[in-house]
Amino acid sequence: MKRYLGLVLAFIIVVSVCSCSKEEYIDNPNPSKPLKNADEAIMSYEGESISTGLYSFIFSYQKTNMLYSYQNLGVSDAVEDTEAFWNSETENGKLGELTVKDINDHCRMILLCNKMASEYGVKLGETELEYVEEEINDLTAAYGSTAGLDEYLKRYGVTAEDVENYFSDKYLILSLRNTLCAEGGICEVSKTDVNKEIERAYGKTTHIYLTDAKYEGNAKAKAEEILAALKNGADMKDYANLSEDTTYKTYPDGTLISYGVDNAYTETAEELKAGEYAICTFGEGVYIIKKFALTDKDKDSLYDSAFTSLADEKFMSLMEERYSLVEIEKTELDKFDIVTAETIAF
Repeated sequence: MKRYLGLVLAFIIVVSVCSCSKEEYIDNPNPSKPLKNADEAIMSYEGESISTGLYSFIFSYQKTNMLYSYQNLGVSDAVEDTEAFWNSETENGKLGELTVKDINDHCRMILLCNKMASEYGVKLGETELEYVEEEINDLTAAYGSTAGLDEYLKRYGVTAEDVENYFSDKYLILSLRNTLCAEGGICEVSKTDVNKEIERAYGKTTHIYLTDAKYEGNAKAKAEEILAALKNGADMKDYANLSEDTTYKTYPDGTLISYGVDNAYTETAEELKAGEYAICTFGEGVYIIKKFALTDKDKDSLYDSAFTSLADEKFMSLMEERYSLVEIEKTELDKFDIVTAETIAF
């Protein structure tokens, strides 16, 4: 299982392993730029560094993660490792350029966190060590054996130990975040903060769903009729059989939703108070929504998610303030191309 790798990853791109000498591999990194300086630092911070070879591996690894996440999360129907895909525009810029920025920030964060973890005495726990072992085992299995992985990694000028250390560094970031955001930490996220975030970011609703197909193109009129009855004291269960989905029957007392999702349903629900009803048109039908108050059980179930959201925000703000402290070899960084970079088998 892959954890914290740009969300859930499932789409596998297999990289063919060539039987080349170490010299041939190092002349062909990533894959078209010469990498004869694999051991030289490409980023450094107060005695910590990332070599050009390790950066090359991370570049390919994170590129692969991005492709996996797009395919697995259904962001795009057809995800292909092409120039057109990486040049596609998002609301924040070209996807390829944003991915490279994320990779570079990820590497900066590793260096900053290694130093801070040492200062704060943060180490990996047993669970994190198990995750690291699982990742290196997955990678080894993808290349058939330890020898197969070692042979593949020669093209980057790194070893399996280097890669294992990188995996450890990824989880160390999370351990440090949790330490700094705990009570008394420099990025403390208090219980009060978390409870406010739960109330702000989450709601609880149920609904009855009607479509035009059943109401001769006028589901909204029927929904308004039901809404008026509900506001006059009718019980929603009396209309449950009219619903064209099973939400009300399954969750008559409501189910949790996240606000901030850009659609009419969540926007309408967010404006309601507990016990209120409203209708909204969304997709191919009309929803009659009822909102509920969050229970203590609901809040307990949401606590970790809300904490993580706030902790990520505070921790990232701290990291971004310090990114400029990391020294980079820009000439070397600019040699890496997201379009031509290899993908890695998992």
